[in-house]
Amino acid sequence: MQFHIICNKGATFKDKGNGEGLFDWPTVAGQAGQYEITFTASDGELTASQSAIVTITSEAGDSDGDDMPDKWEIQYALNPLFDDSAFDLDGDGITNMEEYLNDTDPSVMPGDINQDKQIDLTDAILALQIASGIDLDTLMNKAADVDGDGKIGLAEAVYVLQFVAE
Repeated sequence: MQFHIICNKGATFKDKGNGEGLFDWPTVAGQAGQYEITFTASDGELTASQSAIVTITSEAGDSDGDDMPDKWEIQYALNPLFDDSAFDLDGDGITNMEEYLNDTDPSVMPGDINQDKQIDLTDAILALQIASGIDLDTLMNKAADVDGDGKIGLAEAVYVLQFVAE
């Protein structure tokens, strides 16, 4: 039986002689991504091929090299195989990279209490209602907290009113 591999340089395949083989590809920096590898086996008369997709990630866990860890990108539904650091997932004017560096959620817009992807007077009214004691827990987006106290209140109402006034 003879085996052949089509893939990137540096990869090897060792035939174990029992219908099994060992594929080895020592990767280097900059090879993160997805690759198609085709294995072909032949006994001289019959030939069979099988392709597989191999995903190479970096040791640091940043496959696309955008300085945001794959784990963090996956957690917030970003693409760990595409440099999306300069994009703004939630449209709040803060890039994904800035959200990562500030340990904030790139999918949540601060001040967007009702989660409609905009900051408007409705958010100010909700914040004032919550601050006055009206229970709106089911309607509010706690991640819209702007002052880090874990609550929606006057600080959020003031933030929204300033934002709307600009």
